[in-house]
Amino acid sequence: MTNPFATQKNTNGAFFKPAEHAADLALMIEPKRVLENQRNEFQGDVTYRDEIVCDITIFRNSQNLDEGAPFDVLRDAKITHSALAGEAREHIGTGVPMLVTVKKATGKNYYVFDFNVPGDRVAAVGAYYIKREAATEAATADAPGFD
Repeated sequence: MTNPFATQKNTNGAFFKPAEHAADLALMIEPKRVLENQRNEFQGDVTYRDEIVCDITIFRNSQNLDEGAPFDVLRDAKITHSALAGEAREHIGTGVPMLVTVKKATGKNYYVFDFNVPGDRVAAVGAYYIKREAATEAATADAPGFD
């Protein structure tokens, strides 16, 4: 008998680079799991860090918000920056996505999540999220159960 199951592929998602998203109008982040004590080598120094695996829906500009169509969705992206990873880790398992922007911490050289997203952006991303969840539910409603 041949193996009917998928074999392991490269499971590495993209790394979330906050500097590339500092101008984005909104990020919907759905943290999934923690990869603890991941080896990291930078300029010859080896450290270990926790990485947060999440889906990140990017609303880059007002057209994305107005049309309810994200610029991009990063599936299984890894958040590695400690300040961002620590915040995302707190939201794993809540079932509620984070809606944030990214900015440099005041007077610092690192990035943080800003949860103070303007109301019009909250409404636009909220409408997208509700529509996406309804479409997902409708698509799986007739799927057979095996329990």
